[in-house]
Order: sequence, then C-alpha cells, then structure tokens
Amino acid sequence: MTATASRVEADAATSGTGWPLTEAQAGLWYAQRLAPNNPAFNTAHALWIDGVLDVDAFVRAATQAADEAPALALRMRETGEGPIQWIETGHVSHLEIIDLSAESAPDAAARVAMTRDRLSPVDPARDRLALQRLFVLGGNRFVWYLRVHHLATDGYGMALLTERTCALYADASAGTTFAPLEGVLSEDANYRVSEKRATDAAYWQETLAGMPASSGLGGGFAHAAPDCLRHVEALDADFRDGLARAAAALGQPWPDVLTALTAAYCQRFGGQGEAVVGVPFMGRLGSASARAPAMVMNVLPLRVPALPDASVADFMQTMVRALLRGRRHGRYRGEQLRRDLGLIGGQRRLHGPLINVQPFYRPTLLAGTRASMEILGTGPVDDITLGFRGDGVQALDLEIEANPDLYADTDVAAHATRLRTFLAAALEVAAQPDARLDDVPLATPEEAMRTLFNFNATAYPVPDTTLVALIEASMAATPDAPALVFEGETLTYRALDTRSRALAQVLQARGAGADTVVAVALPRSIELVVALVAVLRAGAAYLPMDLAHPLERRARILRSARPVALLANADEGIDWPDDAPRFAPRDWPQRADDSVLPGVAPQHAAYVIYTSGSTGEPKGVVVEHRAIVNRLEWMRAHYGIDASDRILQKTPATFDVSVWEFFLPLLAGAKLVVAPPDAHRDPVAIARLIFDAGITTLHFVPSMLAAFLGAPEARGLATRRVFVSGEALDADLRDRFHATMTSELHNLYGPTCGRHRAPGADRLSGLEHAAVRARCAHASAAARRRRRSVSRRRAACARLSGPRRLDRRALPRRSASTGRAHLPDRRPRTLARRWCRRVPRPQ
Repeated sequence: MTATASRVEADAATSGTGWPLTEAQAGLWYAQRLAPNNPAFNTAHALWIDGVLDVDAFVRAATQAADEAPALALRMRETGEGPIQWIETGHVSHLEIIDLSAESAPDAAARVAMTRDRLSPVDPARDRLALQRLFVLGGNRFVWYLRVHHLATDGYGMALLTERTCALYADASAGTTFAPLEGVLSEDANYRVSEKRATDAAYWQETLAGMPASSGLGGGFAHAAPDCLRHVEALDADFRDGLARAAAALGQPWPDVLTALTAAYCQRFGGQGEAVVGVPFMGRLGSASARAPAMVMNVLPLRVPALPDASVADFMQTMVRALLRGRRHGRYRGEQLRRDLGLIGGQRRLHGPLINVQPFYRPTLLAGTRASMEILGTGPVDDITLGFRGDGVQALDLEIEANPDLYADTDVAAHATRLRTFLAAALEVAAQPDARLDDVPLATPEEAMRTLFNFNATAYPVPDTTLVALIEASMAATPDAPALVFEGETLTYRALDTRSRALAQVLQARGAGADTVVAVALPRSIELVVALVAVLRAGAAYLPMDLAHPLERRARILRSARPVALLANADEGIDWPDDAPRFAPRDWPQRADDSVLPGVAPQHAAYVIYTSGSTGEPKGVVVEHRAIVNRLEWMRAHYGIDASDRILQKTPATFDVSVWEFFLPLLAGAKLVVAPPDAHRDPVAIARLIFDAGITTLHFVPSMLAAFLGAPEARGLATRRVFVSGEALDADLRDRFHATMTSELHNLYGPTCGRHRAPGADRLSGLEHAAVRARCAHASAAARRRRRSVSRRRAACARLSGPRRLDRRALPRRSASTGRAHLPDRRPRTLARRWCRRVPRPQ
C-alpha cells in the first residue's frame, strides 16, 4: 500500500463516511446508474508486444504501477447524502496471466476475451473499476489488456499508467511515483465553494447566449451505444511536417491548429452557419492531477462561426482565442452547463461532434521488445468523435469513433478520407496571407468528380421528335385498340386520328401553326382530349383554361397569350371577353379531308401553362416538343409503361401533371381513362373508377392521397403504380398507403412552380427513410452550369407578362442507368457551392 493510499483509507475509516465524488465523477456515476447495463463507460487499450518479454518483471511492474494509483482501488456506494468513495487496497486489480499459446488462433482468442470484458457492464458499487490481463500468445508474442471504468481515470490517466508500467519494467526503481489522489479530491472540493466557480459560470452563460441548437454530422439523435464504430489510420510524415510548418507560420501550437481546422470541417459539413463542437479540457497543467491517474477531463462547448471571407490566419486566431478563453474557465463542468442552459433530457445537446487532440501519447517503448498500442474504447460516444493521438513528431493517428445508431462504417470511412484531405489542403495554404479557408475544398477530388461530373453524365439518346409524331405512330400501329374511355364511351385510335385530324385542319385554316397558341377551355371529356391532340397536330401550342377562374383572370391570360382560337362550349354559361374567338365542339367537323397537316418540329412549342399568379401577374411557361418528349419517353422507359396499361386522367389540364396523364398513354398505345368533371375531388368516385376500369397507373397530390386512403372503398385496391408530387410525402402517409393498397409508390416531388419537373422518382417501401426527396438526374454538366443563368432569367421574367419559353437546355434528361442521382452521406447538399471549390473540369 502506498503512503497516499494509507492516508486516504485511514481518513475514510476515521470519518466513517468516505468522500463525495468529484464533479467529474458525479455525472458519470448517475449516467451509469441510469443505464446499468451499458458498458460504454469502460475505457480500454491493448499493448501488443513482440519480442522476448520477462513476464515476471512485467507482472511486478504492472502491479507496482497499479498499487501507486489509488484511483484503481476506489470503492463507491450510494448514501442518503449522495454517492461516496473510498480506497480499499484489496480492491485493486493486479495483472492476471492467461496463456492462449495452445489456441489455433491465439490473437483472435485474445480479441474475443478482451471484447467480452470491455462490453461487460461494470457496477461501480460492487465491481472492481479496473482489470488488467497479460495474454500469452506464443512465439514471443503477448498482449497486455488494461480496462478501467471512467469513474477511476480518463484517457490521460490511462497514458500515465502505461508509461509508468513500461518505465518500471525497464528499471524497478525508475522515476517518480504518481501524485497523491488526495490532491485531486481537495482541488475539486475547494473549487466547488470558490468564487472562481461562480466567475466561470457567468463566463459561460455570457459566451453561450444565443448558441444555436447542436447537431452531429449525420443528423438525428441517439443515446450512447454499448460500443462504437472505430476507424484508425496513421497520418504520414508529410502530413506531420505540413502541420508543423503551418503551426509555425500561424504562430500557434499544433494541437490548437488541428482542433481549429477540424472544427472548421464540422462547421462546413453541417452547412447551417454556426456550429458548436465539443473540446476536451484536461485541466492538469499546474494542477495536483498533473501526475495522478484520475477522472479529471471535462468537455467544453466551442462555438464555430461561419466566416466565409476570413483568411486561414484570421480564422485560426479567432478559434485559438476562443480556446484559450474557454480553458481559463475550463474547470466548470459540461454537465453543469447543460443544467444551466436547460439542456437536460430530450434530444438536446451541449455540443455536436467531439474533437479530441491528445498530444501526450508517445510511441510506447517497452525495453527489448516492439510494442504497439491499440485503443479499444475511450468511453461513451453520443454522436461522433474526431480524434488525433500522438506527439505529432514521431507519430500521429487519426481516430474516429462514431455511434453505430447514427453512422455506418462507410460514413466513418468517408469522414476519415474527407477530413484528412481537407486538413492537408488547409495546412498547405495556411502560410498564405490572403488564402481563405472557405476556398479549401470540403469534398475529396473523387467526391467532387462524382458530384459535379459523374452525377451529371446523364446524356441519353432521346429521339429528336415531337409529340405529334409519337401519337400518330400509335394511331398507325394499333388503329382498332381503345385509345380513351370516358363515362362508358370508348374512342379507338382510328377514331381519335380521324376526329383530331379534322379539327386540326380547321384550326390550321383559322391561323394555327408553329408557335401559335390555341386556348382550350373544356371540362374533362372526350372532346377535351380530341382538342389537345388536334391543336398539336395543327402545329400550335395548347393553352388550358380553367372555367372556374374569374372572368378577369381568364381575360388577362387571353390578352397575354393572344390565342388564334378558343375551343370552348357555347352554352356552358361562362362569360368570355367579347373578342375571344370561340369555336364550340358542336361545330367541329367529324370527317377529315385529304389535305396534309403542317410539319411540326421538335423546337416548336407544345403547350403553355400559366402560373397561379399568387405573387403577381400570372406568367406563362412555354414548353417545346423536344422537352416534353424527353420527359414522357423517360417515364415510359423507366416505369415500363406499355399498351397493357390503363392510365387515369384526373388532374385539371391547367396543372402540369395533366400533361403526362394525357399523352403518356397515347405514346405507349395504352388506354387513357378520363375521369368525369370534379371526380378528382371525390375519393369514393375515384376508388370506384379505379376498380371498374382496372386502372394500373394514376397520380395524387399527397393531401388528396390522404383523403383517398380514408375512403373505405380504397382498401384492398391494387394498381401497378401510383405517383405522388406537388407536396412533401411524409413517412406516415407512405405507410398508410402500403397498409391500404397493393401498389408501387413513386415520389416525384421536388419541382418548383414554372419549372418542368425533373425525372428521378424514388420507389418508396415501408422500410425506407422518412425523409423522402426526389433526386434529379440532369442532362449534362453543361446543363447544370446553364441552370443558374436560366433560373436568373426566369426570376427576371416574373416581372413581365406573357408566356416565356422554358429553355429546353435546362430541362432534365433521364439517366442511362437508374434515372436518378443520389447525394452522398444521406443529406442533400448544395455541393457545387459548399463542398467543391476550384475543382478542375476533367479534360
């Protein structure tokens, strides 16, 4: 027994009560008691030894080091006044030798034994807080396993124990014993009642005022799991040299440089302005704990502001100044800060990722052998820890620990590669006075290539043709097949050909032609479909009109579009401007003559749809044949639409969803089933129509889907596919759908008003993530670059009246593989702006 242990134990016996846990221990005690079966509070490492080891000498060294560390012999129990602790000499764990040399795979057997122990929960009121074993592996190979509960010591204390054991193995009388534990206890007791603690509390209250909510790098919240995902890689000499040069140029200690730049990585990756990271504070310099294995370490919040115009030097100065100020007040416990800020319970955090730089770890030297340290566990990991272990000169390891409930192995590996690349690039420019940290790429070159170029390498051979040509091809291929059905009346493709040709010839005579407009103001009916096809065959663009809109709005649209004709009923009781050239269905010809219809080119306008005008004057968007053919051909190929399909048309013609409902079946030779007027508002009527007509494909806005699923008639319906768009689709509605109907569910949500929707439907199953977003596959990298200028032009057009042509070059084309593109790391990001800086275009 050491002198220190004797005094502490004697005092405990005299008082009969022991000593209260320190502030650092108290939080761990209650956390462990609340989760008694969670082994996450165990910290452990393995020292792999190759060479001739004097086992007896090593046992003596490990035993002496353990005896010199009273914290390893701590006993604890709960009392009416709170938990107390005392030293019990017989409670210390001495080294146990386990011979595995006869095993077929001794290394693996040792790992199994170490993992079993490390993942076994420790009851601090009953069990030893520490355990150490020496596994004999045979062939002059050994592994020393040391596991200590965090109540007894932190990572720095583990390093002290390792160094002391190795020193005693080399020389039994070497060095100085550990500092007394009573000094650590006294410092904590004095601090609790000092004015300094009150000053520290006030500092943190002021510093953290207005602090944003903290989040991790992966999103979501989870409690510390029993174990974590670990990734360790050595940073090479070039990296270490670059770190030393940057630290010298910036005039800052290299650990602070690493901490600040890693904090910048977290802030940039989060993409939400200011971030809050956690930074461990050892608090041992000039303290009684400087040479005492004990639980002292604290975790402090560090605010990381977004400074887009700051140079690397300015950013570094800002962060190092914040680190220094925090350390001056670093004894104030993070657990208490959470209470002060009302962050106890729920999913509220004091900080996001933890950044842990441990420069006190030096390569382990064990006389006469080659020794390699492997960290097995460092304690609870709520989110993710980005760590660096080593002296920065001889060695430096990047260590990442992540909560497996929030991250996958691939996520951890990606963060390791990305962080290492980001740090190397930042260190390279650190000495340049005008270098901005925000110009350092966050993405790796591979990610930048994949995101900016590979994702956009979606060129696909789309026929340079028109809607007219494709519809006429279906008419010629299957003239006797049913083309459309409305309220019991069926029109074959031959009849549709005849009636639409006859009307097209009359419209041509009335001035319809390339890039002219014909307004169509008809309710859902066979005449509506005939009118739309006829306008296209006449070479014009159709403009759907909503009969429910006020006269003034319809008049404004007609004045803006200047149609050559208005196809509308003569007796529907709807007022029209006196100068509107109406042409009623009762006057349409039923037979066509032999005259040739005008040629329609891919660049000619196919239709015009006006915006709602909710933010001003309605704006018309013109879509060319080439653009809509691209969209419809993608849907036909990607979803396998064919002649066996029966597609329901129920969306008002003034909405762009109606475009594919009208024309996709006619392109595929399928049957178009037209719902009666206003039926789209009646879930019962739609359900009956789906059943009676054998509908295979239809569309819903999510709010209408919710109403539809509420109708008893919807239960048990089966279709091939249902599309949703126009609103966000949440997980609950998705699950209701699958519980009610038998069908694929495809989400096409994501377009904005006035922009043609991009292909990229995600098939949704009940197992998929709740956050449903359609990702878009774009025509090419050039189209992505043009998209911004097109968007700016479109914004400028918002101040003008009249239809505006949507630049076909900005429209999406389908992917040659899946028709969709997914962003990395499960989060949609504005990668071109925030991840990728100065990425050269491949030659």
